[in-house]
Amino acid sequence: MADRYAVLPTITRYMQKTFSSYKYPITVDKNAEELLRQKILIFFHTQQLIRFGAATRELILRGSILWSGVETTSSSAYTAAWWDLPNGLETELCHRRALLLRTITSIQMQYLQIFSSSRDRQCKLGYDSSSSCDSFQLGEMIKFLTKRNCLHLIPLQAVSPEDEDYIWPEAYMGDVEQLIGVLRQCPSYQIDKNHTHCGLRTRILPCLDYIKSCMDSGLGIRLIPSRNGEGNVIDSWTEDAGDGKEKKSFWVGNENVGQKSRVFDFGRARSGGGDGNSDVKRARALFTAKTWNWVTEANEQVVGWSRPTYGLKDS
Repeated sequence: MADRYAVLPTITRYMQKTFSSYKYPITVDKNAEELLRQKILIFFHTQQLIRFGAATRELILRGSILWSGVETTSSSAYTAAWWDLPNGLETELCHRRALLLRTITSIQMQYLQIFSSSRDRQCKLGYDSSSSCDSFQLGEMIKFLTKRNCLHLIPLQAVSPEDEDYIWPEAYMGDVEQLIGVLRQCPSYQIDKNHTHCGLRTRILPCLDYIKSCMDSGLGIRLIPSRNGEGNVIDSWTEDAGDGKEKKSFWVGNENVGQKSRVFDFGRARSGGGDGNSDVKRARALFTAKTWNWVTEANEQVVGWSRPTYGLKDS
């Protein structure tokens, strides 16, 4: 209606005045994705910068039924404008969720590699049981992650992917904050009373705290009003496809063709030596990295971990 009758500036001024006194609930019902999308569309067109960032963060964390691959926009139930957000918003939202999930995955994968490596012993206590402690911690780590569906062990099998007996885990489609809460439940396993702080818990909690801080302060999309007043521009994290066009497919892989690898060093970032002091710059440096190093202790073995290959195609 605003486009048809050219009254968007008038509506914008009214909405900005109304929203300044309206109190929103702290959380949105999990099944109310349509309501959340409507808010994002309204905030986008009326230039509600702060509320737009908060609403987009909420959708990134909760996910969308359209990003699961089960539902498609061809259904008559998804023909409204908010089910295909304009100006590249839909692609950007889904892309940031993929970036967030692979960042969280990098923590557990790096420490699984560290504890499974035979090059350096992780337990530094010097007891005769130190070598056994590493194996014990690795086993308990795998047990914890698989029990909570954060890790899937795939058997060796000569089965075609099209066969119904083919086993492959589904991508995580739940709330990311709940996922972080699950990972924070990792117990402090001890092989005996002498071995304290040898396992995953003391190492993973600071990493999760940092990710949570970046999620809260810099995950939402920044809306930048255009100088000529004709529409809005989003601060995109998607990479250019190389031909000047927006990158439609954002599979996350190990290939870094023509790009300088961006390494995120947790110890340096936590001490304030990252790519920037602002919340937005910290979040972008964390979630758009190609490789992560979550190790902070000088005597720990450093095994870098690169991004896995997964994502959504032709969003």
